[in-house]
Amino acid sequence: MNFILNNSNNKIGGIEVLFLEIARFLSHKQHNIYFVISSDDDIYMKNLIGISNVYFLKKQITKPIEFITDSELELERKNIFSQLDCDRVYYVISPFYGDLQYAIAMFSSYKRFYLSHLWPHPQDWCSTIKFLNKGFVTTKHKSSKYFYQKKLIEFLHKKKADFYSARAVVVFNKWYYELDFEVDRKIEALPISDLFNDKVVYNPINRFDILKVVWCGRFEYFKNEAIIQIHNTLELLAKQYPKMTIQYDIIGYGYKKQTKDVKDNIKPEKVNVNYLGIIDPDKLSDVFKEYDIGIGMGLTVKKMGQVGLPSIIIDSTERGSMPENNANWLYETTEEGDAGDGYYYKISGGKINVRKPLFELLQNVIDNPSLLKKHSEKSKQYVEDNYSMKKQVDFLIHRVTNSEFVGCDFPFFRRSIFLRYAYFVAYKLNKIAKNFI
Repeated sequence: MNFILNNSNNKIGGIEVLFLEIARFLSHKQHNIYFVISSDDDIYMKNLIGISNVYFLKKQITKPIEFITDSELELERKNIFSQLDCDRVYYVISPFYGDLQYAIAMFSSYKRFYLSHLWPHPQDWCSTIKFLNKGFVTTKHKSSKYFYQKKLIEFLHKKKADFYSARAVVVFNKWYYELDFEVDRKIEALPISDLFNDKVVYNPINRFDILKVVWCGRFEYFKNEAIIQIHNTLELLAKQYPKMTIQYDIIGYGYKKQTKDVKDNIKPEKVNVNYLGIIDPDKLSDVFKEYDIGIGMGLTVKKMGQVGLPSIIIDSTERGSMPENNANWLYETTEEGDAGDGYYYKISGGKINVRKPLFELLQNVIDNPSLLKKHSEKSKQYVEDNYSMKKQVDFLIHRVTNSEFVGCDFPFFRRSIFLRYAYFVAYKLNKIAKNFI
């Protein structure tokens, strides 16, 4: 089979790691994998070039599809199709709203391209509705783009072209877009690469003198408060257990503003805080084994649990809104695909009932360090049961290859001619200015 993984990026994150792992897995199964990339600096090009059955489609446009002109659209189609054998059948997987718009613009009217959308984040779509939207979306903005997105969600559902990464996406979309259909199938979580048998696996050691905690994840508006709150909780524990050394290592990176936000709001007193920056995803399993507890969200916390690191899910939230009950052990999660989604349930009028105070979870381990072995074994088993690449990728591929979103000529969203022209002028002026710098 021929799969087009449609997500160009030069920064590594959860989806990028997922696509790298899926590409390696499927290429070993003799499938052909095509990546849509925007430059030779693309994360996929840097990590996968030279691997058998992995190919790269170089796109020419960098502007959002909603501002593209008719002539640019025609040139881009010719560009992409010149790099493909159009006698073959292709399955196009797009993980973000912008990626899906590109796929619709390029392929939706052609009968050999089956489109599907992989939902990675509850607010991915609605965060694009306003030009200057920043932070969490907690109120509805019913513009023309809102109604377009609602129609597209309904269309994807009808055409069996949607793959939800978590039940939270369904819950949030149902509330935000006022949808009247139910997604009553089981939500099959996204896969993570299986460990080889000779891979080092975490072996919990009971300690009373030191507690080593690790966070791993990008610095983003929906993660920063959790990163900061972990530190604040550890400071409280350090005061309560003055004879214990507490170490908090932070693996991750972000744009300058987001990184500054984290560092400005973490002021170490008794806790030893270390910023470790970016670590190669292939080396994370070996790094995680050095810690007593991992705390995170998204696919990363599943990778912590995979090596047997006792793993805690913590909810994302906005500044000043962290609830007391905001965490639980990974294996205690009951919502499908939950990886720190409690705040999205709250916005939508619901909640995840298994959450407990992070302080309580950590205090219990400090008082009873022998529990680490139980948390380790159960975290590892939970990931094996729910996130195995061998099992979960079959669900993903089944959904993708059964999509009925093909040859439909569904429109992509376009801004008004006036806004497209304004964007065109601004885009040209910006390019001219850069040439003089």
